[in-house]
Amino acid sequence: MRLSASSARCRACPLRTRAPARFGKAPVPPPNPLQQLFARYRALEALDSSQLNVDEVRSLRFYRVEQEMRRLPVPLEDTVDQVHTWIRNVLELELFVARNYQLPRVNRRKNSSTDPVERRLEQWLNYQTRPTTTRRHCSYQADRLAIIPGYSATRFDDQWHTRYDQYRAFLADHRRVPALRSADPAEKALANWAAKQRLRRSNASLPAHRAAALSRLEMWTWGRSRKKADE
Repeated sequence: MRLSASSARCRACPLRTRAPARFGKAPVPPPNPLQQLFARYRALEALDSSQLNVDEVRSLRFYRVEQEMRRLPVPLEDTVDQVHTWIRNVLELELFVARNYQLPRVNRRKNSSTDPVERRLEQWLNYQTRPTTTRRHCSYQADRLAIIPGYSATRFDDQWHTRYDQYRAFLADHRRVPALRSADPAEKALANWAAKQRLRRSNASLPAHRAAALSRLEMWTWGRSRKKADE
């Protein structure tokens, strides 16, 4: 049997002879960290209260309040209690990060035009990352903050160690301590940081492990103690 010219062309064209593509179900994306957190507490919520420890009971309180506030058409303006206030601040912080791609940062220079919402969120975030505050967080609070992009529970420790490394590098490079009256802003900042560490030690507010690390620095001195200065 002879094929017509059009049939021959169809068989010769690879696009015409290719089998139709089969489309299956699109792969389900894995749950994001927030969804995983909620799933974990939904499972915890299903347990009998007698099976829960103190931290789990407190964590469920925060979880339930967040679920309640997420169902509201508009966020609460008036605070009901500390838990509602904390969750409202977390939701506002999360929204700020989603819109600005960074955590709130305040420009402390004079006449700066910092957004009051950003200033308030930065102050709240600074309080949440203090060691004395993080120790009081329940598991839900710690886990909830941890999934916000850029958040670090050791924020203040990280900043301190960064400045410590910069101070140590300055000593190695210049073979002297930074001067408070230096015209170089970076050097002056290091000198101010060192002065604050000495002040904190004199006020007994500098952690012992930080004082020990500073004492190991070459050329580091604590200055005269307050007692000797008064004599």
